[in-house]
Amino acid sequence: MKTILRLFYASAFVLTFVVGVTAVAGTRFALSLLLPPKTEMAEQVVVAPANDDFPAEPSLVDTQPGIFDAGGVYYLETEKVLKAFADIEGLVIETHEYPHEDGKYVERPIVPTGKILVGDQFKFQAVTISDRDITFETREVKGVSYKFVGYFPKYPEFGEYCDGCEYPPELKGVLTKLKNGKVVAEIHAEFYAGGC
Repeated sequence: MKTILRLFYASAFVLTFVVGVTAVAGTRFALSLLLPPKTEMAEQVVVAPANDDFPAEPSLVDTQPGIFDAGGVYYLETEKVLKAFADIEGLVIETHEYPHEDGKYVERPIVPTGKILVGDQFKFQAVTISDRDITFETREVKGVSYKFVGYFPKYPEFGEYCDGCEYPPELKGVLTKLKNGKVVAEIHAEFYAGGC
């Protein structure tokens, strides 16, 4: 009984397949008889004018926006820092290496790395930089580690250097200090580039 049922299913499948293929082929044949044939397009060569009337196209490099580079040394705003973060000297983010080749230094992009500068250097265990956003976690040193979630604000260009002006922070975000995996302190941190 099972053999007859399997034979029936197999023959039904084959019959359906044959009818489907025949229907598609017949439809295409009928349409080819009814519709006009496609006309071949002759290849045309257009000669550019010799007098250079076309304006010069801007270079693709010139039209691309500048790519933001997060690399640098950033110092924590010390006036607003909790005691738990008072020992932090700064933050280093490396996005390029500068090997010496053929008598000159060459700039090469690398996978971002970095560290928080404290008495012990807390190297980044994981870092993600996406456009102007950054997150990182440091390795644990004597049970202590740090996490940061922040961004590099975009400000209008400054004119000339101003001695009495207040400059905005280069990096803002939430800095968290952990001891044995538990949060012990958290601040809204502001970092300034180059020790300003």
